[in-house]
Amino acid sequence: MNFPKLSSLIAAALIATAPVMAQDKPAAAPAAPAAPKPVSVDVEALLKAIPENLAKYGDNKFITSKELKTVLAFQIKRIAQMGQAITPEMLNRFLPEMAENFVMQEIVIQEAAKQGVKPDPEEIKKDILEMKKTPQGAEQLKRFMEQFDNKTEEEFVAQQARMQTAQKLLQQQVDKIDIPEADAKKFYDDNPNYFTKLAASHILAAFTDEPGKTEPTKEQEEAALKKINDVHKKLKDGGKFEDLAKEHSDCPSKEKGGDLGEFAPGQMVPEFEQALLNLKAGDVSDPVKTRFGYHLIKAGVKKTVPFEEVKESIVQHLKKSKESDAVKAFVEGLKKSYKVEMLVKPVAPIQPAE
Repeated sequence: MNFPKLSSLIAAALIATAPVMAQDKPAAAPAAPAAPKPVSVDVEALLKAIPENLAKYGDNKFITSKELKTVLAFQIKRIAQMGQAITPEMLNRFLPEMAENFVMQEIVIQEAAKQGVKPDPEEIKKDILEMKKTPQGAEQLKRFMEQFDNKTEEEFVAQQARMQTAQKLLQQQVDKIDIPEADAKKFYDDNPNYFTKLAASHILAAFTDEPGKTEPTKEQEEAALKKINDVHKKLKDGGKFEDLAKEHSDCPSKEKGGDLGEFAPGQMVPEFEQALLNLKAGDVSDPVKTRFGYHLIKAGVKKTVPFEEVKESIVQHLKKSKESDAVKAFVEGLKKSYKVEMLVKPVAPIQPAE
């Protein structure tokens, strides 16, 4: 399972808004990175911007900001320890979205209970045991507990169990997504490159000892061209491609007679691939220049993976692409049925100075 998602979103949002280092300071000489210097932040003053109730729903019921404030206090302190201060303007700018995420999580939890979705505390306990097996995992568990102000593991398990029911209910919505076979076939037909396998062997006359990494000199280019032309002549005179590759190629594939195996379109540099696509299986190209050097390319058999072999993976891909929309639609539906009214209003954008 995944532990606290909401707090991670909040942390990411706050860190993203933290100020960068002042740009008008003179550049300093490079130095060894120093540990960030903690800054002082008045957390209580920041949290006063958050109203006592985040939202009203149903028959005049309220969702309070208590738990959100607990998570925010922890994250603001952590960011301050990293030398970054969160200002009231930053918090206010992102508070409406944070509050709505938190409120809708609570609504989903309530709907899960209404639909009889049961948590699995034993699964959470198992995850905790796994985390505690390493010092890093134990430290991460400690941080998770601190940010929700859980005093004991039992409290943490209970708190996580509530969030787990929300995750299960949302997963049920994802599981309902149906991808007709016709949609999968259309994707297959519209994206032939995804299901094509090319094959080739080559002989490389490299420009340098580090092909593709260093810019060749004119002399190196001329030497590589002479070498590939010499090999090409031997091939025309009846030499066997695989033997010439083993003897002359500057590519590690020489050990396999130049065989590069199968690969998908787009994996090779454009010049190489274009030359290959112009060949029939078994044909050999004239010298082809790429950033690596000069190549003689022997085309292998081009294959198209049958639809039946990839149908399930296409269905899963299309299903994955619709997960976000399915969850969003479900949550929006709950927002309407529960008559959620957010009490944290968006802050007007800051206008640039005239």
